[in-house]
Amino acid sequence: MRINKSQKGFTLVELAIVLVIIGLIVSSVLVGQDLIKAAELRSTVRQQQSFQVAVNTFIGKYGAIPGDIQGNKYGLDGTAAYIDGTAGDGDGDGTIEQTNAATILTLTGEMSTFWSNLTTSNKELIKGVYNGDGCATSNGDTNCHAGEDFPKLPFGSTGWAVYGVSGVNYFATGVVSGDSTVANTTVDFVPLDAFNIDSKIDDGVPSAGNVQAINGHATLINTTAEAGSFLTFDNTSTSAADCTDSNEAPPEYQYTAATNECRLRFKMQTF
Repeated sequence: MRINKSQKGFTLVELAIVLVIIGLIVSSVLVGQDLIKAAELRSTVRQQQSFQVAVNTFIGKYGAIPGDIQGNKYGLDGTAAYIDGTAGDGDGDGTIEQTNAATILTLTGEMSTFWSNLTTSNKELIKGVYNGDGCATSNGDTNCHAGEDFPKLPFGSTGWAVYGVSGVNYFATGVVSGDSTVANTTVDFVPLDAFNIDSKIDDGVPSAGNVQAINGHATLINTTAEAGSFLTFDNTSTSAADCTDSNEAPPEYQYTAATNECRLRFKMQTF
């Protein structure tokens, strides 16, 4: 029988070449994804460090922490009155707080004015313009958005908060855009990524040091750094392992988790 040459299949050599090419393409895609993720994590660290530098530059210039200062007399922007009815005036106690409230339910008061102070026109110390208008309940605008009222992370859709608890101020990730009760938070990081950030600039321990793991919360900003297999949104106990593993001492990040389970908070270093 005569063979039609146009119907010849691939030779083993040709198939091998095709498989090698496919393997190289898949490998390059995976490597590319890893590079993108690494770049996002580096950008997150650089962003937080830029905030830290801005805070100390601000203190050196004005003698107080952004948001906590009586910024009006320095011509600093601020939409949320704190102590005297003047927009932008903080109470000067060294702790960044929500207006007249112990529990952080909204990004108002000093928590909003912090970003306004740092982005006042012609006095900017960080990139962006964050006036906090959408976070104030008194101005009729109930939309509070990452990238507009507070800085957005380099990836995803969430942003940064700043708050003080027990006399210590923190930067924290995972703030969700929403209405005037935009203290809602969600998790940003796969635990291994959270560990990579923590270990690069701190001790890599989720429950200690200047970088700590913290959970999300459906209705407010949880200000308690937690570790163990109980990191839930409503701060209640569960047997499911989430961001960290309490079976280790000290607790470790849950390295095998493949989904976002962690937020991070960074202690504000001031002089």
